[in-house]
Amino acid sequence: MTTATLETWKEISEAAYRDLENAVGEENVSREPAVLDGYAWQPTINDDPAKWVKRPVAVVLPSSTEEVQEVVRVCNRHGLKFKAFSTGWGVYSGPTYDNVVQIDLRRMNRILDIDEKNMYALVEPYVCGAQLQAEAMKRGLNCHIIGAGPACSPLASATSGWGVGWDGIYMSYGHRNLLGAEWVLPSGELLRVGSCDSGLGWFSPDGPGPSLRGLMRGSTGALSGLGVFTKCALKLYPWPGPGRVNIKGLLLDAKAEIPENVRFHMCFFPDRKRLADAVYRMGEAEIGYLATRTAVAAFIYTFAPHLLRRIAGTRALRDVLSKGTKWVFVIMLVGATEEEIEYQDAASWPITTGSP
Repeated sequence: MTTATLETWKEISEAAYRDLENAVGEENVSREPAVLDGYAWQPTINDDPAKWVKRPVAVVLPSSTEEVQEVVRVCNRHGLKFKAFSTGWGVYSGPTYDNVVQIDLRRMNRILDIDEKNMYALVEPYVCGAQLQAEAMKRGLNCHIIGAGPACSPLASATSGWGVGWDGIYMSYGHRNLLGAEWVLPSGELLRVGSCDSGLGWFSPDGPGPSLRGLMRGSTGALSGLGVFTKCALKLYPWPGPGRVNIKGLLLDAKAEIPENVRFHMCFFPDRKRLADAVYRMGEAEIGYLATRTAVAAFIYTFAPHLLRRIAGTRALRDVLSKGTKWVFVIMLVGATEEEIEYQDAASWPITTGSP
């Protein structure tokens, strides 16, 4: 920690700490400086110590909505602030002020329900995208995962954060897949948003009555600034592929069996406008399951990882590759039937080639 941070840091009072122990159990709360410093350093910050976030006065690990409510009430009684995070990608839900209790939701890690008929999943905060996707694919379904990756929390991105993903061409933006949420307000009261509040299930995020999604998250989310979300329902989408993808090897040496109903196209464009126009036309044609623009360095690294450093030091090759692969994206087509994948293949050809 920096000297400035250490000078402003104060220990939590004995009374407040005892109340937190009573709320979650003494084994699930800590005020040890070494533990607290582990929460003050976040992965998306550089190695300059001045960039550390504030050290929390304590960290708590609740296991239920009721325990989260009690932690929030304890903070209110003792004049403490709180910030919650789930999988903890970056500094966004770390303390930015003094006297903050860090709420770590890693013990709330259950997929509570997958409703195959109505195509949604009910999850807790620490469920990650890969965990949900693996279970959904067994049932012929799939979930939206933002670009932060499969290790991150879909609940966090849908209720409290932001981000687009490769599957956005098919599954849209994260918060548009939100079908209801359980929300512990800053007062400690519990609010259920959507049809679940009327006891009708988790199929709708709005009504009866006005929607609260604009208040709870707006365009980018409040990152725990407006309370803690302890459950949410997320829309699922059809997955006509296998329930389990067979992969051999690791990372760059991995090989996967590509199902017959899946196609990959790598599309090159001369400029940004033509690339953007093609993506718009694909959306209008309602084709595509995944689409991504690949960075030049990542593109080269995927196919020739050991040559990347040599290529970077060779001006002629670097110029050729940077110009030739600057405006490129990869699109994956998936069809439920042979006829559908043939149609998508045929429809993609004039779009990616710039034909009328």
